[in-house]
Amino acid sequence: MITLFLYAVLGLASAMAQTSTSPSSTPAPAMQTPQQETATKPRLTPSEIADLKAKAEAGDPSAQEKLGKAYQDGDGIPQNDDLAWKWYRKAADQGDAAAENNLGIMYRLGEGPRQRRSGALVLEGGKARQR
Repeated sequence: MITLFLYAVLGLASAMAQTSTSPSSTPAPAMQTPQQETATKPRLTPSEIADLKAKAEAGDPSAQEKLGKAYQDGDGIPQNDDLAWKWYRKAADQGDAAAENNLGIMYRLGEGPRQRRSGALVLEGGKARQR
């Protein structure tokens, strides 16, 4: 019984010490969701989108990844998972690590073109095709 009492007293003293040492006037910053983070980031302008499209179409993997991200987030252009997939795939085929990661996330979340949602390969007509 005495041991239980000591544990209660020590627990109470510890809790009081923690509240007195933590600053009560400054609350800890709250974590932001990805949607909130993109809402606070500057939006891409139409001229920046045009530049990205030109570079992406010329084969620049970094521009392809950034354009894919813009399509995925709807940053400066209408949100479109199919086009995000397309540009991520082009950049990933050239070894862009960020595009490979984003493509993997889209696979995991089941986003992108319908035929690629499962990520499975099937054999149709003698050819392996992605389902």
